[in-house]
Amino acid sequence: MNTKKQTILANLGLLLAAAIWGGGFLAGKYALDEYPPFTILSFRFLGASLCIAILFCKQLRHISKSTIQKGCILGILQLVGLSVQLAGLNATTAGKQAFLVASYVMFVPFLSYFILKKRLQTQDILAAVLTLLGIGCISLHGDFSIGMGDILSILFALLFAFQIIFVGVFVRNENPIQLSFFQFLSAGILATVVMLFIDGIPKSCNHTTLYSLLYLIVLNTVVAFTIQNIAQRYTSETAAAILISSESFFGFLFSVLFLQEPITPKVILGCILIFLAVILSKCNMKKVFS
Repeated sequence: MNTKKQTILANLGLLLAAAIWGGGFLAGKYALDEYPPFTILSFRFLGASLCIAILFCKQLRHISKSTIQKGCILGILQLVGLSVQLAGLNATTAGKQAFLVASYVMFVPFLSYFILKKRLQTQDILAAVLTLLGIGCISLHGDFSIGMGDILSILFALLFAFQIIFVGVFVRNENPIQLSFFQFLSAGILATVVMLFIDGIPKSCNHTTLYSLLYLIVLNTVVAFTIQNIAQRYTSETAAAILISSESFFGFLFSVLFLQEPITPKVILGCILIFLAVILSKCNMKKVFS
């Protein structure tokens, strides 16, 4: 398979991951009705690592020390980030957070510049701005004020931008399945330790919480993050950020389907802006204007 086809498949994979994560906002909100954040993360990541071990047991037989170390780094970063996200989600609405966490598309190009010494491209900055405007049109309702939930959501966006950068670096030299396994396992073990000290062992689980946890474990974690780790081998960090940011669009779409939220002209404008941002992120502006 040539490089162009690999890039196209990688981008489609990231779009699928974004759709899954869009549904994760609803699943997370439902789970928070019964369980605190670290309990959810414990079930989510231990369950995800178990799924990876069952599905890819042959690939986990020979693992290098480097893969274990890098997976644990990603796991710690992911646990801290998602702990902040869930705490923020508990203090704000799912729709507002969908917009706020998508601000990582602004952070990625600048972090790539400072960490990886990658030159900032004009289209990266413009695409990031267009994406934020589009997500704002889709997700924002009513008065926009900055509360603690909003601040935590923005902090998660910064942490997730770091994760995108590190994933992009690590997967170029490591097996993505092995990397994902230790990422989930380390996050799950640490979340369980914190859960036992802070939350205690959960004593009940209703059907809604169970289905939400299964969604978060199987789709939101195993499928989506594994897709991300594989796909980022074949596309740029900024392109990954733009495509993944469409999770806010999918989050709103699922709200329309399941919560019967109305579709307005502002929503249509948001969809157009996001589409333009994705196209712009793939353009070589030097060739366009030469």
